[in-house]
Amino acid sequence: MRDHGHGSAKDDELPPALRSMWRLCKLGYQHEPALMSVAFGLALLAALPEAMLALGFAVLANAVEDGDAERIRVVLLLLGAAAVATWFLTTVSARVQRRFRDRVTIALESHVARLQASRTRPLQFVPGQPAVMLVARPLDQPEAQLPMLQRPLAPQPGQVGIYVTEAMVSLYGAKVGQTLRLPIGPQPVDAVVLGVWRDFARQFGAIAIDRDTYVRLTGDRRLNDLAMWLAPGAQMPVV
Repeated sequence: MRDHGHGSAKDDELPPALRSMWRLCKLGYQHEPALMSVAFGLALLAALPEAMLALGFAVLANAVEDGDAERIRVVLLLLGAAAVATWFLTTVSARVQRRFRDRVTIALESHVARLQASRTRPLQFVPGQPAVMLVARPLDQPEAQLPMLQRPLAPQPGQVGIYVTEAMVSLYGAKVGQTLRLPIGPQPVDAVVLGVWRDFARQFGAIAIDRDTYVRLTGDRRLNDLAMWLAPGAQMPVV
């Protein structure tokens, strides 16, 4: 799959929580119905001793006010039992939930060959023209990580290297070896075009930059775009 850039303010928004949780529940029940039921039941059961503790402290307070030593001893024994039950059920519930998460994760990961997170943001490259999309992603091997039209130039020490799309060449005359001034960070940054890559998703042009370089220049560590490659035979609805 390719990265898909979006120039709206919704880039940094997360998916709706309830819809994501419901989808996760359906996937969990599909892969591990019995384990999910046990995990859910234990989570509910673990709350019962905690409620008994609150009730027990109220009864203990009344017993202390009344000076009833026998009732105080009985309540203290029940509080101890409730505390042990709370610890036991909480521990067992946590372990069951962890196993459930691990099994569901393994089931889902078997359908995913690779994930690639990146930071995308629009740049007003030329006033009055549509924004260009900047893509910050790991690019330690750009020739293998981007669909380059030809072998890119090797970055020089201390040089900020970028890779532009064909649309950047057509619309702005960008070419390999040229220096472009990018409006990122506190001050504009001069970057050298090291290569041209093919991208059909962003018709107004895109610029790719290594994420470590981008973070160093801007301090921006956010990620708002995720590309996913499915494993052979995987079905998208399952993932």
